[in-house]
Amino acid sequence: MAETNLDPDQLKRFSFSVWSYKQGEMVSLMIHIGDRLGLYAALDGMGAVTAAELAAQTGLKERWLFEWLRGQAAAKLLAYRGADRFELTRTGATVLVQGESSQCMIGLFAGPPTPTPVVDRVAEAFHSGIGMTFDEHGPGCATMSARLTRAVH
Repeated sequence: MAETNLDPDQLKRFSFSVWSYKQGEMVSLMIHIGDRLGLYAALDGMGAVTAAELAAQTGLKERWLFEWLRGQAAAKLLAYRGADRFELTRTGATVLVQGESSQCMIGLFAGPPTPTPVVDRVAEAFHSGIGMTFDEHGPGCATMSARLTRAVH
């Protein structure tokens, strides 16, 4: 179908919404990486740090950490303090590190984004009408559930 008679402003807004979902997917992946590599835990209580300081603390590569820090600041998950210094705030630590807090949400990112076999199984369910068992969601689902409910139990 042709793009005739479309409101250009409405088209831009809708396109931006779609792009925002892809950005969210990438931010989610970087949250998973931050949790998996212990970056949020390392940042907790360090104050404003440079990528070099975080590299010294974690043993990871400074260049990769710099890009990760910048992305986290762009997503407003870390505070940018100027001079290429980044900080995990107390609020951020509560949500991203402190698993004993009922406000901690890091468990949502315990596994990587949805693995291809799970996506394939969901698509198949649209044809078959048969849903998925809990186990079919993969081990990441159980890990996510356990981490999210740890503070409650």
